[in-house]
Amino acid sequence: MIPSISNNPTYVYASEDDGPVAYGAADEVASDPTIELALRLMDSDFERGEQDRARIETARANQSRAMDAQVAALREAAEHMLIGAAVQGSFGIASGTCAFVAAAIGPAPADPKHPTQQDVIAKNTAEKWSAVATGFSNTAAPVGKLFGDSPAGDDQADAQQARNDAERAGWVADDARSHRERTQRNVDRTQDFASNMIQGEEQTNTAILGNI
Repeated sequence: MIPSISNNPTYVYASEDDGPVAYGAADEVASDPTIELALRLMDSDFERGEQDRARIETARANQSRAMDAQVAALREAAEHMLIGAAVQGSFGIASGTCAFVAAAIGPAPADPKHPTQQDVIAKNTAEKWSAVATGFSNTAAPVGKLFGDSPAGDDQADAQQARNDAERAGWVADDARSHRERTQRNVDRTQDFASNMIQGEEQTNTAILGNI
């Protein structure tokens, strides 16, 4: 049995964000196999359009998640840079404090040639504080990098990866959108062809009935 066009509606899309909008054609019965083929082609194109729509929705969701991940990674990178700067600054403060203590504890003895036992103890203590100050000073930058630059670098790499993922998702969405537009143009052409076939069939039937 050859179906009528009214039982096989064609489809259009109101916009790229909307779903398919079905509309029926005339109620005449399509008796030509070519018309039936056209209807089947329109159904097939509609199915492909639905698949493209699903691809667009999935790609957009993936793109949104990737962009959110990129923003989160950049924020983490900024936080780690602040942490690294704070740690390095803390070590600098500690170094300055120790140097100040060393200077306060170990003043020059009254008689450098004949230092007292207390002068010797003070000198040794000051040297220890000075060594600690030097240690803090020398390790401030490496420790700051350990807590700041290194994890921030990892975060920036994650942000770049997320950006790449977002770009790829955008390409997939654009490709699906382009394919969907081509599919809709095919539907339009097939619909015009089927309509012309039906009109020609109606005219032929009318002429035959007029001669009976």
